[in-house]
Amino acid sequence: MTNNILNSKNLHYIFEPLILIGAILLINYNFFASDIGFLSVSFHPFWLIILFIVPRQKYPFGIITAAITAICYIFIAYLRGGSGFFAFVSDTANIKLPALFMIIGYYLSLIREGYDYELSVLIRKNSALEKQMSEVREINSGINEEDRKNALKIFETSTTIKTVYNAASSLASFDEDELIGSLCDLVHKFCDSKAFVLYKIVEGTKLIITAERIDEKFADSFDFVANVNDDALIAESYTSGKIYTMLDIIDKNMKHVIKSDVKISCPIKFKDDGEIYGFIVLYDLEFSRMNLETINILELIAGWTESALIKSRQMSEVKSKNIEDDLTLAYKYDYFKKRMSEEYKRAQRYNFDLSTLLVKLTNYSSIPADRQPEILRLLSIFLKTIVRDVDIVSRFKDENFLSCLLPSTDEKGVLILIKRINAALPAFLKNASLAGDSIKLDYNYKVLFHKK
Repeated sequence: MTNNILNSKNLHYIFEPLILIGAILLINYNFFASDIGFLSVSFHPFWLIILFIVPRQKYPFGIITAAITAICYIFIAYLRGGSGFFAFVSDTANIKLPALFMIIGYYLSLIREGYDYELSVLIRKNSALEKQMSEVREINSGINEEDRKNALKIFETSTTIKTVYNAASSLASFDEDELIGSLCDLVHKFCDSKAFVLYKIVEGTKLIITAERIDEKFADSFDFVANVNDDALIAESYTSGKIYTMLDIIDKNMKHVIKSDVKISCPIKFKDDGEIYGFIVLYDLEFSRMNLETINILELIAGWTESALIKSRQMSEVKSKNIEDDLTLAYKYDYFKKRMSEEYKRAQRYNFDLSTLLVKLTNYSSIPADRQPEILRLLSIFLKTIVRDVDIVSRFKDENFLSCLLPSTDEKGVLILIKRINAALPAFLKNASLAGDSIKLDYNYKVLFHKK
């Protein structure tokens, strides 16, 4: 212990009070020679050492400084007194001030010790936090710079770094269904809404529910299919492409408030082209939560989703290369069966019409063998230009058939499509430099599910 105190790094704590005492005595000798030691002064200059030097020094050097100061004072007072040692010590007036030096120095030293301890605790906590941050940075090395900025903003409104990482990584899925599930969890966790719906836009301005988290008492309040213009707040959000809250509608036009059950509507866009994918719609939210923090969180979640949607779209494009028929450039029959099953379930859930159309190339056998692949490919391209983006054109089991899967299409819609095909076919053949009778078509259709 003694070696640690008296090592070269700590010697300055010993010399500081001695130098200051020497300076005080030097001033005393040159300017106040009649009162050596300032024994007649009510506020002794040695208090400067106790009050200003001791709090600066680490434990136990503050106590040592107080002891040095007290000893120096006793030594000077003893030399000036001229009495015997025992008589000097027995006089309380001689011992009172050194005792105060020791007591005040002791407590100031304890205060400094407590300060040093609290500071060391904070430093350790800061080091642990820095270590966690470093681990998160390493884990998130695969996330781009913009996503890391989003994670930092979420961190400011959340409580743990783990929450930030989970929030960021949960939207890393290439599968759209998994992405929507993660998005739903994030909204529920951060926005504290008891009732919200994730809508997806289909067929222009129609909305379907892709995910929802609604208490049972709210279940009957929402339709499965709607239009963006059915609600004033969603319509404003769709038109502007920005987050809209109930307060924004109040400011704009009071009469719309009665018609809207929505508290906040947040659009989700495809980041590359700005096309609106859907909406995060909060139906139930405490008024105190309808603030800038909630809006910022929704913006961050939507921003992450926009980045993830690009990845999902890219993955879909990669998958499409594996599900397209090389000969016709239409989808393969196995993919057609898979999508038909999915669309049938979707039609049942959302009460959509669903139909299929088989297009038969009746003169296929009369076409020269070397021209058959070309004619099929041209027919596939032609059908793709006629049907909607949501429709699926695929190769059927037989070579001379192409099939069309038509969501939200009833019998009347199928017949309209057939008329459009027949009307557009001559112009297509002419543009493709084909004879007018090179492609002869026949049609078979079936309504798989009829809207109730």
